[in-house]
Amino acid sequence: MQSIPPSSGVVEVFFHSPASSILERLARKTGRTKTFHAREAILEHLVDLEDIYLVSQRLKRPAKTYSAEEVEPGLGLWVRRTGIKGTPKARQTGPTRHHHLPRQADFQ
Repeated sequence: MQSIPPSSGVVEVFFHSPASSILERLARKTGRTKTFHAREAILEHLVDLEDIYLVSQRLKRPAKTYSAEEVEPGLGLWVRRTGIKGTPKARQTGPTRHHHLPRQADFQ
């Protein structure tokens, strides 16, 4: 969970029961302030809301999708495939590059 830096501004929030009771209980049990817990809860929820917004925007304008067979060669992945009679077997689809994570350019 990320913390909001203290210098990022002030927002005053008033909670009524049961939220206030929950904050009191958390503060007492953890030794942290009610403000700390409220800040963390709000930040976590804002991150979730932002994710929901981004997903909804992506669903409105879907991007091109790629199959595993299309991207494997460029990424040099070892892929487990089912062999004869269900026995897994590995195959390499391209040059092995384990020293970096895929870049966005690898998918374009």
